[in-house]
Amino acid sequence: MSGWDEYRDYMLAGGKTSEATIWDLQTGQLLSSNVLSENKKYTIKLPTDADPEKEEDYEVDEITNLLQAIGNSGIPKARCGIRINNVKYFSVNFDEERRTWYLKRHGGGACLVFTYKAILFASWDQEKKQEDGTPQNPGDCNKVVETLGQQLIQAQY
Repeated sequence: MSGWDEYRDYMLAGGKTSEATIWDLQTGQLLSSNVLSENKKYTIKLPTDADPEKEEDYEVDEITNLLQAIGNSGIPKARCGIRINNVKYFSVNFDEERRTWYLKRHGGGACLVFTYKAILFASWDQEKKQEDGTPQNPGDCNKVVETLGQQLIQAQY
């Protein structure tokens, strides 16, 4: 059990989030996750630049793409965009000053907070219920991740 597991469990408490993952901000090392056992690399098909009717293989390295996008103010450098656990996300808002990034996907979304040493990620799914019976939603997800992130940032972590 990693020392980061308690932080992952905090983000999952109450069923406010579906997935919670923590990576090292510098190396991308997976520190704790309820869904990932390792960082994902895989191949997907994307339309070619020359002819959108044709597809070509594209190698996805999720953590490399995520780290590059964080370093580029939330703008992905990879053609495949941002993918976490083989789910494509779209950027809603990247706030470098608050160290937060809000993402959207079909039927849900996610919140990331990047502290001085870690990336905190949690996602929500509108089809899943919280422990109180209400649907998961962006507000509750964001609050959980941001609260934990601010505590770690204040501790200079």
